[in-house]
Amino acid sequence: KGIVGCESPQLVFNGSILPMGLALSSTALVGGCTVEVVFMAVGDLPLYDNRGSDVLPVRIWVDPASSLPVGASGGHLDLSGFTHLNAAIVVPLLSASLTSLDLRQCWMKLADMHAIFGAVPASVKELRASRNFLNSECLQALSAKGLQLRVLDVGYPDSSGMALVGISELVGEHTEELIVGDFDISAESLHLWDSILKRCPNLKKIDISWCKCRGSAFGTAVLQALSEHCPQLEVLAAAHCDCSPDAVIAVATKCTRLKVVALDCLNLPSVAVLAQLPNLEVAHLEMASAGALLLAAAELKVNQLHLGIHGPAEPDEQACCEDAPGGLQALGQRLAEALAKSTATTIGLSLPLDCPCLDIAVLRAVGPRLQSLTEVTWRSEGSTTTSMLSLLSQVPESCGSLRVLSISFWEQIDPGVLAVVAAACPNLEHLQLNADSHNFQKSPIDDGVAALGRHCLNLVYVDLYDRKMENAAAVLAQACKGWPKLRFLCAANTTQGLAWNEADPELILPRSLAAHCPDLREVVLYDDALASWRDVLKEGCPFLKDDEDD
Repeated sequence: KGIVGCESPQLVFNGSILPMGLALSSTALVGGCTVEVVFMAVGDLPLYDNRGSDVLPVRIWVDPASSLPVGASGGHLDLSGFTHLNAAIVVPLLSASLTSLDLRQCWMKLADMHAIFGAVPASVKELRASRNFLNSECLQALSAKGLQLRVLDVGYPDSSGMALVGISELVGEHTEELIVGDFDISAESLHLWDSILKRCPNLKKIDISWCKCRGSAFGTAVLQALSEHCPQLEVLAAAHCDCSPDAVIAVATKCTRLKVVALDCLNLPSVAVLAQLPNLEVAHLEMASAGALLLAAAELKVNQLHLGIHGPAEPDEQACCEDAPGGLQALGQRLAEALAKSTATTIGLSLPLDCPCLDIAVLRAVGPRLQSLTEVTWRSEGSTTTSMLSLLSQVPESCGSLRVLSISFWEQIDPGVLAVVAAACPNLEHLQLNADSHNFQKSPIDDGVAALGRHCLNLVYVDLYDRKMENAAAVLAQACKGWPKLRFLCAANTTQGLAWNEADPELILPRSLAAHCPDLREVVLYDDALASWRDVLKEGCPFLKDDEDD
């Protein structure tokens, strides 16, 4: 398209990285030139469901001399996702000409991050360091450097005590992206947000999701400040941080360039204001009501739409749905009609089956646009509500693009039905089938798991906790041969009371995982077997975590 791609491999020509978004006409590239593919650019973090430990590709640092990414000396150093890094490796790579440093998801320790931040050169304009062990002292080490950062990403720190101290000195008119998700914000420092955002009139992207501020409406204060000071805002991730619908209205009214929103405190007027945004492309919305509010959100004119119901702690299903036009029984049909007309090309749903807003008509209306499906669990043990897997088995035409599937832990899995769903879901990546009670699962699910191994070859995450299997070791050993991208496997309590050392004395499962799952990061068994598996697994799984929770 005449542009050096945004989510394409990183390209090097004549020893220099071609900057993202650069017009080809601005380079020396002509027909017949050869460019080198360095590595796949990891791109942005997801704007929701992004608290998981690994959300980026994982890479292993083998030899600093040979593993240094090409182009690092040209101002760009991308170490994101590398394991086994420390300050002794990173600091020597921080050249005086460095402009962009990416350390996301390296899980480096506090002492290493403090040393690295203290050595960051003043030339750096883009600093991405989320998903490491960070604290306020790390930010203070940065704040003394006189940096003028276009991008500051220090969100989702794997430690407590990450506060606002030092951020004011790191941001200003030059700042366009600010990622501080999952911070602990003290009520005393809440007033700092107005002054911080007042310094950022050109801010285009902010992520404050999952920030915690006990006793204060943190999200509301930030959204109000954004509405007053940041008219250029395009991307807003503000889920699970205590926002008010009025604050959503304020920011959507003033920040009319918004393209992407992730929000969970909404009412009908706030959704109506979102509907007026001329450039809105992506909406990830969670609501407490499955009635008129859900239907209004389903009618938003966007390219990507995710609708979720979180509901109260002990929901009254009737009360949560009764304001739907046409009453409770018409809710599913009305939602199906809205989604059938939706402009969205990809759709995700996180909805309860108990409140009838998720049924066959809805799944058929979404069709092959369905990319994620999660049942919000309102039911209790012994409930006779409809099975999610049973619904999916009846609409295979809606399963071809499905990447994320999570069922209720109170659903009894029929292994035959699971096999039918597996055959219909070739693109499935994240599968959560776990139960939550020992001996809850009645029928062994071996046939369904075997089908997952035959058909779902893109699986990255598989959770089978508390799901009974007749021969867990042999079936999983065979199934994982079809899961070359697997990074997480929970097989705890699948062996009908046997410890894994008894269920698999010959270690056939760890040997198979080592042979066929090179990207494996985590195995959960909840017994002592994992210690005896580790040496076998590490022969073929170099990314395996060292601090595994057995």
